[in-house]
Amino acid sequence: MTTVGFGDVHAFNDLERLLSIFWIIIGVGFYSLNIGAMTSLLANKDTREGNLSMKLVLMDEFAQETGLPKELRLKIKRTLEYNSLRNVFNQFERNEFFEEIPVDVKSEMAEVMHRGVINKLKFFKNKDRVFIATMVPLLQPLKVAKGEIIYRTGEYPINIYFIISGRVNIVVGAHMLNLKTYVQGSYFGEIEMVNNTIRQSTIRAEMDCELLTLSRKV
Repeated sequence: MTTVGFGDVHAFNDLERLLSIFWIIIGVGFYSLNIGAMTSLLANKDTREGNLSMKLVLMDEFAQETGLPKELRLKIKRTLEYNSLRNVFNQFERNEFFEEIPVDVKSEMAEVMHRGVINKLKFFKNKDRVFIATMVPLLQPLKVAKGEIIYRTGEYPINIYFIISGRVNIVVGAHMLNLKTYVQGSYFGEIEMVNNTIRQSTIRAEMDCELLTLSRKV
């Protein structure tokens, strides 16, 4: 790391010695930067995996204590794993990070966050840059499996949902008949949030879906 070539090329005058020292410093800096970046990456990966493992252990203990069915355990596990994969920061860290960034830069970042799907969501069409820059960092990813109930009639509304991929249906009756379908780019759940009323319908995933959620707590 502190040599130039294989050691068989020597400096014979002051200029060559200075040049050798310069390239040695460049080499040390280059290796230090890369090693530091790799170390940070591995440390962050270990931290995320450690947090996920801790959550899974707590979930198992809670499931055993409360007698949760196996199907529900698997659903919770999939959710925790998906959130760990998609969420680099927790909400507090994300808010703190974005507070230090100018609105113009923040809006540019918002347009490419979540794989750039914001431009495909109807809710954000024709919205100004300040609105997008403020709202998009608050969105959280959510994955639901085919046939899973997202919310039921009578429940208290806590989220607005945006569909990245997949389709969901409003279903009614004991036989869960489809009344209306929301497709990719659509959003739902906002009416009860705005009116501060309980859910007026039941929503079920027609297929595996990737969603973004906006919590009423933000």
